[in-house]
Amino acid sequence: HGQWLIEGPVYEGAHMRSVIPRVVAAVCLVAAATAWPTKGEAQDDRFARLEHAVADLFDGEQLVGLAAGVVDHGELVWARGFGHADVERDIPFTPQTLVRIASVSKPFAAILIMQLVDEGKLSLDTPMADFRVGKRYRENPILVRHVLSHTSEGTPGAAYKYSGNIFSDLTLVIEQATGESYLQIFAY
Repeated sequence: HGQWLIEGPVYEGAHMRSVIPRVVAAVCLVAAATAWPTKGEAQDDRFARLEHAVADLFDGEQLVGLAAGVVDHGELVWARGFGHADVERDIPFTPQTLVRIASVSKPFAAILIMQLVDEGKLSLDTPMADFRVGKRYRENPILVRHVLSHTSEGTPGAAYKYSGNIFSDLTLVIEQATGESYLQIFAY
């Protein structure tokens, strides 16, 4: 009946890449197992059961921070944070904690870039140097299309070489082309 939202998780060290698929799968299984009430079970009891199950998962996977939520018919009906957003400063992880979603955001950036191209607000052949995105573009003829296609390193356009850091410069291009922050764009 509801949709499950998972924010985070936050890990310490290189453990992150090997654990993320297991954590997401486990949280989805926990969500599915606790989504349906047992006979006569109240909604608060389901959420208590869910909270306990996620807490057990959290403890078992060496996570630092995680948030989960339940949306039922477009309404957030339950949200809870687990662990810390910042262990050193003892800042708790809450449902409002902002997290980097890393490479998951690349398709969003690519879609936004192409929408701006379709709207005539941006050209894939615009030099990256036209935007305030860093010194690396001042002396190199790197175009938006090169960054978008991961062909900006070495001779621009010649060969594919993945670079998440360079790709992230497209968020600045989007912000400058729209006049809005990347976060505001997704708030709509």
